Amino acid sequence: MIEHFYHNIQGWFTFKDLYDIVLNKNSNGAHFVEVGVWKGTSAAYMATEIANSGKHIQFDCIDTWEGSEEHLNPKESAYEPNLIGNPNWLYEHFLENMKNVEGFYKAIKGYSLEVVNEYKDKSLDFIFIDAAHDYDNVLNDITAWHKKLKPNASEKTLINTGKIATGFIVVLGIIWIPIMEKIGGGVMYQYLQNVQSYIAPPVTAVFLLGIIWKRVNSEAAITTLLSGLGLLMLRLGSEIYYQKEILSGENVDNIFYAFATINFAHMAIFMFLFSVIICITVSLAFSPPDYKRIIGLSFGTLTEEQKAEHQNSYDTIDILLSIVLIILVIGILAYFT
Repeated sequence: MIEHFYHNIQGWFTFKDLYDIVLNKNSNGAHFVEVGVWKGTSAAYMATEIANSGKHIQFDCIDTWEGSEEHLNPKESAYEPNLIGNPNWLYEHFLENMKNVEGFYKAIKGYSLEVVNEYKDKSLDFIFIDAAHDYDNVLNDITAWHKKLKPNASEKTLINTGKIATGFIVVLGIIWIPIMEKIGGGVMYQYLQNVQSYIAPPVTAVFLLGIIWKRVNSEAAITTLLSGLGLLMLRLGSEIYYQKEILSGENVDNIFYAFATINFAHMAIFMFLFSVIICITVSLAFSPPDYKRIIGLSFGTLTEEQKAEHQNSYDTIDILLSIVLIILVIGILAYFT
């Protein structure tokens, strides 16, 4: 048994319980990665636990060992003067700190976003990220590394879940057949047009507003989609309820009958306008999103570099062809109207 010595290493380590849980849940052949190691406090704890467990687990420690801004700035509390003029000091110090668990870890020197490419997707059992601490770098690390994690379920479980889901959808499809006959007069093409006209408006409204207006927040998106779903169910319910009267041409003096007989194309327009109003209203009623987290996702959050890249991505021919396409669509709609 190797006695713990991590407490003798300068650093920050308050997640011992997490490492215990991870080690207990994994068995031989597991592969762990710690991104951002510093002097090795947490790495020393994990390597010691792996050694004492008797499990054959690969544990990679990834770092540049060059320090971050906070370690090179005398004004910061984490300032490390030994790094000044001696860029290899931290790496050598780490190796010295870890000599008691040599053979139970692997030191990989390099930048996180470069080293990540050496791992296959879905190949790692545990990844702990504690490299650079600014927002952009943390986000980039999470985005790059999360795809390297193995799925929680086994391949057999995933396949069986897929079979069950497929069977459930097939059963729903069979149950839905009688309902299809009651929408659009039992004509498949009319049914598809109707349902598509009711589903598309709220989704389109959220998508377009999300791109055009950076103020749209998650509360507005969810509320708009759920409101659209409610309106869709109300429309389909009224169509089914008054199916006999609709087919016979009988006129019923009832607001729900009037609602059920609105032309599907007109209904799509009304639902789109309704969805836009809901989305804007709820967006203004709640706090705006964190614009740093949605950089590049809407016109209002594009950086100057992204704008320049976007302007260089199309030419005059693309614009002309787009105009021709719009004219053709308007012409077809006008002709059949």
